[in-house]
Parts: sequence; C-alpha cells; structure tokens
Amino acid sequence: LDRGGAICIFPEGKSHDLPALEKLKTGPARIALGARASGASVHVVPCGIFYADKGIFRSDISIVFGDPIPVERHELDEEGEPPFDAARALTTELREGLDEILVQGESHDLLTLVGRATQLVRGAEHDRKHEADDDEGRVERDRQLRQLILEGHGHWKDRDPQRVHALAARVEVLDELFAEHGMHASKARSHEGS
Repeated sequence: LDRGGAICIFPEGKSHDLPALEKLKTGPARIALGARASGASVHVVPCGIFYADKGIFRSDISIVFGDPIPVERHELDEEGEPPFDAARALTTELREGLDEILVQGESHDLLTLVGRATQLVRGAEHDRKHEADDDEGRVERDRQLRQLILEGHGHWKDRDPQRVHALAARVEVLDELFAEHGMHASKARSHEGS
C-alpha cells in the first residue's frame, strides 16, 4: 500500500457459505489506517463476487465494486496500532458498502426462493428483450434483480406477511409445475405478442 499497490482481504476473516455476511474483523481497516498513517493515499473498495450458480465449478460470475472509501489519517499508538474508534468506524463504512452490493438474505431458503423468482422474471423478460441466455451481462442483471426482489421482500415481510407468503407459495407452485414438465423456470416465456 505504501508503494501505491492494492491488496485484497476478505474482511470476515474466514470463508463460509452462509446467506449473509458475518461480523467483519477490524484487520482490513487497521491495515489501511496503518498505511495511511505512513503517508500513503489509501482507499478501501468494497468488492463482492456473485456466482451464477455457486454449485457449478467455473460458474459465471459478476464481480462488483462499491464506492471507494477514503481513509482518513490518524496517528498510530506506541505499538503501531491506529485508534480503535477509527478502525471500528472504517469497518462500519466497509460493511455498509458491502451491504449495498452483495446479495444477502436471512436464510438459504429465502435466497433459493429469490433465485427461482429471478429465473421466472428473466424468462418472461427474455421474449421482450430477445437477449441470448449466455449474454455476458446476464449474471450482473441477475444479481441486480435478486437485490431488488430481496429489497421488496424486506419492505413487505413485516407490513404484509400474508402477501409475502402467498407470493412465495405461487413461486413454489410454478417451480413444481416446471419440474413436472421437465422445464426450467428460466425458459419461461410470456404470452405477449403470441
């Protein structure tokens, strides 16, 4: 960092397959603050990886970068550590940046349901846009659509839980119908213009 380079750190301090981020460690913030204290110009850039299908080796991915977070300069203590409050504040900013770009849910079941809904919407949009299934922007569009669906779920789950439950049940029924007929939800087509 002192020489203008970049490093990549997974701020949870571990790898996992949970549906949402866990508590972030302050290590990345402390490293950035230490480099900044030595005079380097440092920014922390939230970065997320979204897999088209995490269960498939070499799945298509979308790598998303959030807004760079400028690191303020603070004096280090006698042990070379930045102030705890500064490290905690930068870690909080990083968490907020990651929350903006990652697809996260309260459970794997919810993320699976959102994935199915995304496939249904993408299938219906396919006819209107005439886009190829292997279009290079597809994975990023899926990530954005999943975030939008999760945002809607978060908005409505406490306001109208019956509505959310009914919609989830409809997605499940559609998914079962597709499976019964050997189809995949992403191949669904609208009847517009037929």
